[in-house]
Amino acid sequence: MKTKKILIFSLIILILVLGIAWFFYMLPARLARNNKNAGKIYKVNLFLGWVPGVWIILLIVALVSEEVDR
Repeated sequence: MKTKKILIFSLIILILVLGIAWFFYMLPARLARNNKNAGKIYKVNLFLGWVPGVWIILLIVALVSEEVDR
């Protein structure tokens, strides 16, 4: 019974950590929602965001690029 509780607790922690990691991984795409290059930033982030240099460049582009007028 104790091992079952430990397993459930471990799975909950794993899901929480993966969710937080996914949030930070996709942070440039979230910040670029209203930018004119949002689609490009999202695609590059999805496929190449695991490279730290690319992720930092995408974060900078998401923060400084022009927003779409609505």
